[in-house]
Amino acid sequence: MAGLCEGGNELPGSLKASKPASAGLASLLAGGESEAFMTTPEVIRKYGYPAEEHTVETKDGYVLKHFRIPGGRTNSNAGRPAVILQHRLLMTSSAWIFLGQEGSLAFNLADAGYDVWLTNSRGNRYSRKHVTLSPDTEKFWDFSWHEMGMYDLPATVDYILNITGNKQLYYVGHSIGSSIFSVMTSKLPEYNQKISLNVGLAPAIYVGNPTGLELRTLVLFRNIMAVCSELDTESFNICVPLPLHFLTMKSTFNSKTLDVYILVTVD
Repeated sequence: MAGLCEGGNELPGSLKASKPASAGLASLLAGGESEAFMTTPEVIRKYGYPAEEHTVETKDGYVLKHFRIPGGRTNSNAGRPAVILQHRLLMTSSAWIFLGQEGSLAFNLADAGYDVWLTNSRGNRYSRKHVTLSPDTEKFWDFSWHEMGMYDLPATVDYILNITGNKQLYYVGHSIGSSIFSVMTSKLPEYNQKISLNVGLAPAIYVGNPTGLELRTLVLFRNIMAVCSELDTESFNICVPLPLHFLTMKSTFNSKTLDVYILVTVD
């Protein structure tokens, strides 16, 4: 994994897994109590790591639940640089741990000396609360990645820096995780100073208004998700009701103030 970032910062430490990710996936699917039905902190503790739960309230009233791995299995928790791992669309914090102890980035980072924060975007199973709105109403779901970048991520960054006492933190975003980072750092440029390094995994920076086959595919996908939303979403990580405009809405990045650019390749 290689990346380019503002200021030439590099993520220190070796993060190479001792076994391929497929080994962790096989472990997930094999015997015993399935991790697919466990919460993120339950899986973290299963592998012998400390786990904390933190609640962050955004300026527009959404209540987010994040999970923290403050230390490794054997090394000290003190003086660790903080890193946010932000999941992609339709996922949760579990995306960073379901490949087991040796195949998951969250555990690799914890063992390498990082204070790991697994964040959850508004609307997924862990962040489906609001101070006044019910998730059973359309108003609750009237958001896109723009609001995630304008409200969720800034509130999370400030919370983590306040808890840890650090002046900066590292950020790793997968797909839409990179999108919301770009919203924050372009629309709220003061947050660039709070980020030591941004790593984008399959970064999605701009989506126009798809038409034709693309749009019909998205509509079909939404219908599938509508069925998923009727399931027990407290037990499944992948089914999240989502308005169609979330997938088709143009971003509002301000490229003139965006001063953190990332190019990442994964072999």
